[in-house]
Amino acid sequence: MSKGYFDIHCHYLYGVDDGSKSPEMTLRMLDDAYNQGVRNVILTPHYNPKAFKMGPRDLKERYEEFRELVKREGHPDMKFWLGSEIFYHKGTTPEEMREGHVISMAKSRYILLEFHTNVEFSYIETAVGEAQGAGYIPILAHIERFDALRGNLEKVSLIKDEGALIQVNASTIIGEDGFGIKSFAKKLLKNRLIDFVATDAHRDSKWRTPNLGAAAEYIYKKCSESYADEIFIYNPRMIVKDELP
Repeated sequence: MSKGYFDIHCHYLYGVDDGSKSPEMTLRMLDDAYNQGVRNVILTPHYNPKAFKMGPRDLKERYEEFRELVKREGHPDMKFWLGSEIFYHKGTTPEEMREGHVISMAKSRYILLEFHTNVEFSYIETAVGEAQGAGYIPILAHIERFDALRGNLEKVSLIKDEGALIQVNASTIIGEDGFGIKSFAKKLLKNRLIDFVATDAHRDSKWRTPNLGAAAEYIYKKCSESYADEIFIYNPRMIVKDELP
């Protein structure tokens, strides 16, 4: 199994959303991730002003605090970048993207988008088109949660053809979210429709914990090593290098 995994969707940044609650929790989460082979992390706090009151400046300030924390008490061979999980609001997000007010992934052209679970497919298409029109490459967060895509390989293929990249949560891969959704993930893997697997980790125990190692073990066993390397290493590296897919 390869090491040096990337986790491109996680909530290790403490005190900014419904993720880590404290510096101590963050350090415990990072210890777990490190022990599972993660060496590269794009932090993706929620950007949703209607739900969380942290704007881009606030998130960047907390990220600088985070960097000081991990420099003192973290693992010296772990690398970190700041991104955000952008909740797409049709009325405001397109303007924010056009004006460059969103936090992209590792200062690249890539952005991570999320939606309500009951989002319509046409709404996702609109978001993808708006992101591209603003010069970004959209990654759709945990697509298995969206009614418009869950269980529908044809629509997942279509939205990829329209320029979106696909992220699935590690918990889905290893069956923590139920057998039915794991079965869908297996079909996505078989058809090579997944571009990234990430933890979406929020806590250090019991609920939405760092679990990339188990998902990587499963995919390296069930898929080709080259495809697993794409998911966990090469595609994420493409983000931090700001290279086109």
